Amino acid sequence: MAKREPVSLAMNTRVLFVCMGNICRSPMAEGVFRQLVRQAGLDEVVRVASAGTHAFHVGEPPDKRAQAALLRRGYDIADLRATKVKERDFGDFDMILAMDWDNLAQLQQLAPKTSHHKLQLLMRFATEHETATIADPYYGNVQGFEQALDYIEDACNGLLELAKRRATQVAAALETAAVRGIDAAALRGVDAAAGKVVPLVDDFIGMQPLVLSLDKKTTQAEYRVKKSENQVYLSIRVGYSSFQTEPTCD
Repeated sequence: MAKREPVSLAMNTRVLFVCMGNICRSPMAEGVFRQLVRQAGLDEVVRVASAGTHAFHVGEPPDKRAQAALLRRGYDIADLRATKVKERDFGDFDMILAMDWDNLAQLQQLAPKTSHHKLQLLMRFATEHETATIADPYYGNVQGFEQALDYIEDACNGLLELAKRRATQVAAALETAAVRGIDAAALRGVDAAAGKVVPLVDDFIGMQPLVLSLDKKTTQAEYRVKKSENQVYLSIRVGYSSFQTEPTCD
């Protein structure tokens, strides 16, 4: 059997922030959350992006007032450019977070029914503010951008806690899989921090359950090792999150 190179698990938290034109609220959220992710050391396991439900500003940088508001708090989003939500986004991301009810309604029209469970309001993750939505500050003044940023920071901090829990679950799933079920015949090494595995797969095919104990709570997980056309994959699912290695040739 040919020697295999290390492979990395797919991003275990993939977040897309969505507003109308992708020049105010959603790029603000992207900038805040990606910095929180970086500071938490989760760059390798969290993917962050933003988009708009409409193509009004595709290719444009974020609104200057949005950039200024973020710079005052230490965030830089000058590199971002507006994009429109694409059909493939509903498959590429596992959390698609809208700024307001109109954005959410648009996403529900665009998304296939199988992806509706991914659509949520960003403010559901807020812990300090009770508002359900983030108003569009585009037609307002500087204070509107400051208030939007207050809400975004609050919600993104709550979202970060979820990302941290998911990262812990993935690490636990990999460690448990290495000890119970897949054993050394399927996993040669586990890097829990980076979420990386080196698979050594023989004929372990099929789905088997794992039970994980995390913070005194039981989490159901499952793994599948599959071989297709001389390519080997390791898939692990924890809750709503799925993680699959890149293929490695047999």
